[in-house]
Amino acid sequence: MDRPRVLLNAQEIAARIDALAADIARTLLPEFVVVGLLKSAAVFVADLVRALGYPVVAPDDEPAIVEAIERLLDAKRQGGIVVSDRHDAVAAPYDIRHTAAAFAGVLERCA
Repeated sequence: MDRPRVLLNAQEIAARIDALAADIARTLLPEFVVVGLLKSAAVFVADLVRALGYPVVAPDDEPAIVEAIERLLDAKRQGGIVVSDRHDAVAAPYDIRHTAAAFAGVLERCA
C-alpha cells in the first residue's frame, strides 16, 4: 500500500498556528476562553492556546474544566463577554466555506 502524501509538514502547520495566534492576540481581550467543539480539534486547540501563551487544561481535569466554565458564566452574567469590533474581519479567512475552498485548491495542486 502506498504511503499517504504529506500535504503540509510540521513546520508549515506550526507556522500557520503561530500566524493564527498572532491574529487572535491582536483582537481579543486579555481574558478569554477557548473551547474546542470537536474531539478531533483537541490537538489543534492545544497548540493554538499554547501559541497564545496560555496554559492548557487536560480534558480529564474536571475541576479545572468546571472552574473555567464557572469563570465564563460569571463573565457572561456580568456583561464581560464581548466580541471585538474586528471579529468578522479576522474570522472571515477561517470561515468553513473559505477553508473548504482552500483545501480543494490544495487537493487540486497535489493531484
